[in-house]
This record gives sequence, C-alpha cells and structure tokens, in this order.
Amino acid sequence: MKTCASTHALLAALALSTAATALPACSEDDDTTGGTATGADAGTGGEAPPAGPWRGIVTDNLALGASDNAEVVKTLPAGDFAVLAASKARKVALLAVGADGLTARRERVLFPEDPGEGELTHIDFMPDGKVAAVTRTMPIVDAAGTQTDCQGALVFVTIEDTDDFATIVVEVPVGPMPDAVDISPDGRWAVVANERDAVSLYGKCAVETLAPSISVLDLSAFPTVTEAARIELDGAAGQEPEQVIFSADSEHVAVVLQDSQQVALFAVGELLAKAAPTAADLNIVTLPNNSLDAEPWPDGAAAFTDAGGRSLYAIAGEYNDTITLLDADGTVVKVIEVDASLIPAEIPRGAADAPPFRPDSLTTFVTGGKAHVAASLKNAGAVGVWDVSDPAAPVFLQAIKVGENETAGPTEESVIGTEGISASKDGAVIVTANEGESSASLIRRE
Repeated sequence: MKTCASTHALLAALALSTAATALPACSEDDDTTGGTATGADAGTGGEAPPAGPWRGIVTDNLALGASDNAEVVKTLPAGDFAVLAASKARKVALLAVGADGLTARRERVLFPEDPGEGELTHIDFMPDGKVAAVTRTMPIVDAAGTQTDCQGALVFVTIEDTDDFATIVVEVPVGPMPDAVDISPDGRWAVVANERDAVSLYGKCAVETLAPSISVLDLSAFPTVTEAARIELDGAAGQEPEQVIFSADSEHVAVVLQDSQQVALFAVGELLAKAAPTAADLNIVTLPNNSLDAEPWPDGAAAFTDAGGRSLYAIAGEYNDTITLLDADGTVVKVIEVDASLIPAEIPRGAADAPPFRPDSLTTFVTGGKAHVAASLKNAGAVGVWDVSDPAAPVFLQAIKVGENETAGPTEESVIGTEGISASKDGAVIVTANEGESSASLIRRE
C-alpha cells in the first residue's frame, strides 16, 4: 500500500513523462431485475427506492481518533453496521448505521504486542456477516533495524456487536505485504492481493527479491483455511497487486496490478484445475489511457451485473481520473472520465501535477433495478455516483461533498482524504472512510 507522500512523489514523477471496548453513543442477488451488485461492497438496505434517479445527501460525519488513519470501511450484509479499519493504528471499529447517523459501538486494536510497522490494509466479510477477513502486512527487521523480510497474513476476526468483537478466529500466512482481500459471494473462496510493496515502486518493502503474488484460499472447511494456490507475478515489470474483486458467480476474479497499469483476470475453478498454476494461466489485460493519454495507475475495483445479465468490473484510475468498465474476458466496454464540468465548482480538486479528483475506491449497488457505481474522489473529498445499468452509456448522477472540516478551496487538494467507500446493496446508505481528516461520513439516499 503506497503512502500519501510516496503517491505524491509518484505523481510528480509521472507528470514529467488489546481488548474489545464498548463505546458510548456518539453525536446477493437483488430481487429486482436489471442488475446486481456483488462482493463485500454490496450489503443490504431495507428501504424502498424512490422513483427517479438516485440522489444522496450527507447525514453525518463521525470524528475518529487523530491517529486512526481511517482508510478502509465495509458495510455489513444487513446494512445496519459497518466495520472500519484504521491501517497504521491496527484497529478495527464497529459503527452502527442508524437513522440518526453513525455511532461508534466497539473497537479493538489487533496485535498490540507487535512493535513493528505492520498495517491492517483491507477487510471483507464472510456471507453470514459474523466474521471478517483482514489483510495484515508484516515487515520484519533484525536487531540492527535492517529490514530482512516482508511477510503477510489474512486474519479472520469476529465482528458481531458483542464483547467478543474482533476476537481472532484464525490467522493464515499469505504472500508478502497483502493489500486487499475479497471473499466470494458464496463464501467458498478468498483471494488476496499480495502487493509486496517494493521500495523501488514507492512502497515499504526493501527486500526486492520477494515476488508479488495472488493467493487463493479455500474456505470450505472454515475455520480451517487452506492456501490452494499462490501465483507469483513479475515484480520487475511492476505487477504488484493492489485490489481484488469477485464477480457474482463466485468464480471469476479481477486483480488490479497498479504499477504495470494492468488487471489480471481468472476463473478459480479453471486456475485450480492446473497442477501448478502460474501467471501464464492468468488473462492479464493492460488498461487504456484516458483521452489526454495519461496512464490510469489503477486502484479500487468493484463488480456488478448490467441490465442484460452480463458480469462486469469497474476499475478506478487514480492518476487519470477514470473508471474503466470491462467484462470478465477483459474487453473494455467503456472508460468513464470524471468530467470536471459536472462537478460543482466549490468542490476542491487537485492542482498543478495532481489529478483533479483521483478516484480511489469503488462500490456498487442496485436501486430501481439499475446498477450504480460510486467512487471516493480523494483529491476532492467527495463521492461521485454513476448509473451503469447500460455500461456502454453510463450516466453521471451526482458529486457529494463529505467530511466535517474542509479547509481547501476549489483549486486546492482536499484535506478530507476520502478513501474507503462502501454502499448497502440497494444504495440506501453509503459510508466513507476519510483518511486525511480521520472521520467517517454517512450518505443516505434522498
């Protein structure tokens, strides 16, 4: 996972070419037709959608600890709770999503005995919403402080609203420095993007001999978890996995390879049928540049089903302000370019060599029988929403400013730092994790 400072350095370069604590209250397939949102970014709401296009309004901004580094958030399947991961603080927190806003319910710091600089980088849920899988990076140093290894694990923790919140169920070794996990909608598989995060690619792992990789984990006998395959990638070519998402069929997977501007696609059954699967068994697709020929530097990913029943992926291009829609075979259906003329003028945006909006993370939902994609726009401190029910002709619906204390002007990069985003299955609620401000925002459908 790249740091904010290292990302800015990257952009500049490119421009030239623990106990659980109860806290007091503070301040899969949809049964409609036309689309399905999939994965952990598809919880369930319970409200009947209004007629007309989706519109949202911010109803709460919840301040978090100044050092929490709020980066990742996921709504639970029932839609009434969300779990937030503070990466550097190694903390997971349970937020109640109510009519009056967000309420911090419980939190736990994981691995408080670990003096290293490991982080909790991503989170997803088992289908029953009782257990979460959290990716853990584990840089290893010797007595002299020299980094000697970069390890990783997938940690399964309980997430119910009890005193046992965030109790570790099982921890499973995966590849070096994992940055994301996705669990198949049927709960059979987990796929982990082991980024490696090399220093030479603006990361934190100085052990350049390690290979970035993709882990496929068998969850069929949970809590026994088996790594069924680990596919090593070409680190020298920049193939460092950043994000991963399953399609609705629990079979097809997309893995974002940020530094090589690619996406790796595969079907789990076909891959595991190989005696010793390798990167040659993946369908690796290079993502297109935008109309100004800027590379995407892809980041977030989400999946959805269009009105015709076709499974599609949405991939955020954080450097060239795009969202690329492609099918399971890797065919690009549409490149959505964030249109500055449609974003309210008072909303901040990156200046100079920075991308104006920087779509970071994505979530999908279905309302009124139509699939939608929502993106966190990090440099704007905002959320953008598109109707993608016809992926060849997506429709921009709204940009929504989030956060509590924005100090940036319309020609300055937002201080809110909106990064994580997750919607309920029906789009009744969207929750964002605002890393810069260390807050969470709640958007409700109007």
